[in-house]
Amino acid sequence: MKHIPSELHPNTRLLDEAFPTITVDLAFVQGTFGPTLVEATSRTLDIPCTRMCVVHLGRHHPWSLGDYGGVRVLM
Repeated sequence: MKHIPSELHPNTRLLDEAFPTITVDLAFVQGTFGPTLVEATSRTLDIPCTRMCVVHLGRHHPWSLGDYGGVRVLM
């Protein structure tokens, strides 16, 4: 993987401890972002796509939102 910020893992643990009623996990998935990678991640983590979120796909993103099997978009 390319550069991963060193503070990412400790910050994830901090969030997990700060919110004891939820579980915060961190997983790194290598690949090119797209519907195939999201589906593979969904299967690997056993999390339905409908429970996954993306921040923004961008104006020139090559796939439509419908290709992602129901992911939620955070704006």
